[in-house]
Amino acid sequence: MKRAVRLFSRLLVPAAAAALFFTACARYQSPLRIGMDIWPPYGLFYLAQQKGFFADEGVEVKLFDFWAISDVRRAFETGKLDGVATTLVEVLMARDASPRDLRAVRLIDFSNGADVILARREIDSMQDLRGKRIGVEPASLNTYVLVRALEKAGMQPSDVVAVPKEPRTMCDELLAGQLDAVVTYPPESARVLADPRFHAVFSSRDIPGEIVDVLALDARVLRERPREVAAMLRALDRACDYLRENPEEALRVMADRAGMPLEEFSLALGSGIELVAPSEQGAYFGPDKKLQTVADNIARILRAAGLLSGRPGVADCVSLPP
Repeated sequence: MKRAVRLFSRLLVPAAAAALFFTACARYQSPLRIGMDIWPPYGLFYLAQQKGFFADEGVEVKLFDFWAISDVRRAFETGKLDGVATTLVEVLMARDASPRDLRAVRLIDFSNGADVILARREIDSMQDLRGKRIGVEPASLNTYVLVRALEKAGMQPSDVVAVPKEPRTMCDELLAGQLDAVVTYPPESARVLADPRFHAVFSSRDIPGEIVDVLALDARVLRERPREVAAMLRALDRACDYLRENPEEALRVMADRAGMPLEEFSLALGSGIELVAPSEQGAYFGPDKKLQTVADNIARILRAAGLLSGRPGVADCVSLPP
């Protein structure tokens, strides 16, 4: 009998260990995978990571940087990301092109002058770009900015020669005299504007409230992992608070991530970008549905420009944060 008990015990221990192992595996959640381009406000995610705010809130977040906005969207559409920090334009385009249900859960900032069309100094206005070569990232926010700038100037897309380019490449070619203008944003815009041969002929200040950056997540992630999403949002709130209370240190972390000198980064963040504080989020996601109104207006413009289909529900992209 004793021998039988000992044998049973030896069998039970490995079985119990295996059960614990598989239980642990069942509880394990992979990191929330968030992609973004090098837009200055997205440095808040890296600030939250470096200061340990994600860890403190009990959530693992893996951040992925891309140079091109469209690359971020494609990575989400192909299932490589759980969410993105991007513009509402990209959210709508992703919803239109992919079966994944991308939904905005946090408003990060408004671009009020940071997205620009830069041209050679002798080009005084958008009208002077008629027939000229303009570098633009295709099927992205940059296309939207160009369409709106042309509309404001009473022009048509056919009045200019849009040259599809990646952000860094187009600015290199503008500086080298191979393009007449580019549609761009920091940090690349700062690099071009440091050269006195170039200036802005249009900016997002001319279309206030239209260029909006958000954190958007797959609806399935929102349904299945609400606690992790809520923890990530709390960590971002803490990063915003840290930036307000410790601006010099926070800006240094964010500038390093963008690969920009501190002074240049601070100027970009402070002169054309309006960050939305944690205390202001409710106004955009609450009963007034202010963010959904912005999305509806953007969708209308995108459809009119042929950049978005008429598929029902594409503009319904805002969800209450968990």
